[in-house]
Amino acid sequence: MSCCSKAKFVVGAAVVGIGVALVSATGVGSAIWHRAVAKIEKQIPPEVQIEQIKLDINKLDGDIDRNWAPIATYEREIKELHADLDKKSGKIKSMEKELAAMTDELDSKVVTVKYEGRPYPRSEATRLLSRELNNFTALKNEVAAKVKLLSAREQKFDAAMKNQKAMLSVKEELKAQVAQLEADLETLKLVRTETKLPVAATSRLDDIKERLNKLQTQVSDEKRADEFREQFHQTTSTDDIKDKVDTSDSVVSRARQVLGNNNLAKDE
Repeated sequence: MSCCSKAKFVVGAAVVGIGVALVSATGVGSAIWHRAVAKIEKQIPPEVQIEQIKLDINKLDGDIDRNWAPIATYEREIKELHADLDKKSGKIKSMEKELAAMTDELDSKVVTVKYEGRPYPRSEATRLLSRELNNFTALKNEVAAKVKLLSAREQKFDAAMKNQKAMLSVKEELKAQVAQLEADLETLKLVRTETKLPVAATSRLDDIKERLNKLQTQVSDEKRADEFREQFHQTTSTDDIKDKVDTSDSVVSRARQVLGNNNLAKDE
């Protein structure tokens, strides 16, 4: 490269650098960039753009297919929660009845107290009642938490199913619009060939392309929303409850408060 050529190259690079700096400094860089992108997009033949849209629509099948796996997991978890809640709810009812009967016997000052068919000395029954009241309360808290978890899982399952149906529906709409766009483009070509219309007479085609692009954006937003739903999960925890050993009178009083009844077993 000659000295003159090198000098021209350096000057040219400097001019470009100054231009970039001026664009950045004046704050119009973003507008110029979007204008350049729009100009490039207009130079891409409609047939090529349609082909790309058709490829993207076909990819939706893979997205929809991948969504069935988490939906199946939601369904299984919901069934397991239902079964667990049924079991634990039955246990709560059984414990409530047994604890009420035990409370009644302690309240009547009997020497031997029965619990779940087994006899216990009064002192041991007092400790047992205190421990079982803790277990009863913890079980109730666990059931309440799992009821909320079940509701959340069911909502997530319903939302995922609705999203699948929406994606399937939108995909078919997009395919129909692409087919219509291809037909309109063929018609446009025919009219231009016969009447030699100017290239600028493409407003209708541009309008159809714009509507198709808006629908593609809607599908993209729905896909992202599904990803957020999958990332979301709810955790539950219960506080540890320590066993307490009370006197028989204080345990009876606490049992009345926890069970929310008076002499329940005697009333049955």
